[in-house]
Amino acid sequence: MEYPFVSVVVGIRNEERFIEECIESLLCLNYPQDSYEILIVDGMSTDKTRELVQKYPVRLLLNERKNVAAARNLGVENSRGDLVAFTDGDCKADPLWLITLVNEMKTAPEDVACVGGPNLIFDTDPVFGRVVGHAQETFLGSGGSAQSKNSTKKHYVSSLPNCNALYKKNTIKEAGYFDERFVVGQDGDLNYRINKKKVINFCIFRKQKYCTTEGELSNHFQ
Repeated sequence: MEYPFVSVVVGIRNEERFIEECIESLLCLNYPQDSYEILIVDGMSTDKTRELVQKYPVRLLLNERKNVAAARNLGVENSRGDLVAFTDGDCKADPLWLITLVNEMKTAPEDVACVGGPNLIFDTDPVFGRVVGHAQETFLGSGGSAQSKNSTKKHYVSSLPNCNALYKKNTIKEAGYFDERFVVGQDGDLNYRINKKKVINFCIFRKQKYCTTEGELSNHFQ
């Protein structure tokens, strides 16, 4: 089997509580180690995040603009792979995450620009987190959004959350990169522009822990 080289980009800021678990999960992916790289793009953290990141064999980039859109653009610009995967610093990747994304992309029609799935909870998460997570996986809880709606079938959608997605790098470039004016919703905006020419493909396969403590939620709205 051929394994295309993939760049995994993680945009972060003040993620000292979760970044080690995130990086360790990415280092343990069921994918050849010489066929992917991990780029951690830090938005000038004021806690111990960068100190923790520097313990691991990953590439650390500094994002002076601090927002997520700028972090993802910086990651894309410095990536070595023709495929770019995105996740967040408060997420934990399943060992099969990357290889599943790559296999889906390899077997997808040529006009598919991105493959991915929702952010789901682990069975080992705290009870409250599991209750909220399972509620969000329903149609009522997700509003039909690919962000958290669970499904047993692969299908096409208009957008995918960038905590769990793999893009063809040239597609991001052709679309003009992420719009750095967006503090939130920059993945939806990029996907909207991509969708004018290509297709976004949706696949359910990955369990991903997404932390929604009060502190983490506030970080998204700074």
